[in-house]
Amino acid sequence: MVTTDRPDFAETLRRFRNHGISSEARERQSAGQWYYEMVMLGMNYRLPDINCALGLSQMKRLTRTWRDGGRLAAMYGARLAGLPGLILPMARADVNPAWHLYAVRVDASKLTVGRAEVFRALRAENIGVNVHYIPVHLHPYYRERFGYKGGEFPVAEAAYEAVAEPADVSGDDGCGHRRCGEGDGESFGALCRVSHAKVRRSSPKFPAVSEI
Repeated sequence: MVTTDRPDFAETLRRFRNHGISSEARERQSAGQWYYEMVMLGMNYRLPDINCALGLSQMKRLTRTWRDGGRLAAMYGARLAGLPGLILPMARADVNPAWHLYAVRVDASKLTVGRAEVFRALRAENIGVNVHYIPVHLHPYYRERFGYKGGEFPVAEAAYEAVAEPADVSGDDGCGHRRCGEGDGESFGALCRVSHAKVRRSSPKFPAVSEI
């Protein structure tokens, strides 16, 4: 689903989703016409009616989702700020992201563990993190078909190697507080504990989880 307040963008998008054809099938049917023209390159990106209905219903939740995602992202940023070994995401002042994910990069130069160890430690604490995304050219299809061996796209590969993400910052079920060390149950303080245990001696001392 794409939303826009530009009529020209909307018209181009309608054509692109319909093989680049300049008229809709229902328009031709109602006019008793069969002739159509492809005026631009397009794809078959037409949503089934049920998907359209679901998408429209989700639009009613957009403001709340934005608000809740921003609130939890701000809480993550405040409680994880200043911890050695972590690089937190930032948003420009003129951008209002949805914060579907809160991507925390692991700075391997300040830790003696890598992303995999941090990932396993957080999962052991029942924190639902994930890693996004494996660079496309590293998948078997592209390796075998185009001969990629790794190293061709260093920025994408560096991002993949560095990112561990606390998933699902949307909603208001208390998970964000548990991940950050508040309330009962497992906490996002696991990241602090594993980092504290493995941080290089030359790095500043981590605060205790209770201080975060």
